Amino acid sequence: MGRHYLWARKLAGKLDFKEINMKTILLTLHVIVSILLVFSILIQQRGAGLSSTFGGTGNFYATRRGAEKVLITATVVMIFLFVALSVAMLFV
Repeated sequence: MGRHYLWARKLAGKLDFKEINMKTILLTLHVIVSILLVFSILIQQRGAGLSSTFGGTGNFYATRRGAEKVLITATVVMIFLFVALSVAMLFV
């Protein structure tokens, strides 16, 4: 047995992994992603850009830039994670 293997067994013996299982981890991640997804959807305004939220008119350009683009991308990533976690929870 390697030195790293013995170190890992010793560490695992001190930690209590009996209470933490895959379903608990997936459920926790699902709740976190759900809350972040709701927040990212609610912070977006319908029909107006993020610039109008902070006092700008938002009619000067048609493409999303800056914080708007990051927020849209983050929302799409969280939607993908939400669906992936939902499917993963079916098999656990």
